[in-house]
Amino acid sequence: MVLGISYVYTKNLWLPIGMHLSWNLFQSLLGFNVSGGDNYSLIVITMKDANRINGGTFGLEGSYYITLAAIILLIGQALYHQRNKAIEA
Repeated sequence: MVLGISYVYTKNLWLPIGMHLSWNLFQSLLGFNVSGGDNYSLIVITMKDANRINGGTFGLEGSYYITLAAIILLIGQALYHQRNKAIEA
């Protein structure tokens, strides 16, 4: 949704592509699983208990933390674009 709304307001496909690339790059470099895959990373993170708070075996993007962060980002992004749209009009 965050990537979609960034395209809807900017009409520029490169912004969501860059956001997605950055997310996967930093997520894998920092040692979190990307969509449940087990990839090489610079930092190795082990979880004592796989649960919904830390994303379990799926990885960080399946956690409550990232869901909450995505909701906050989505609302902030929509408010930012609505404010800029009102200023331009």
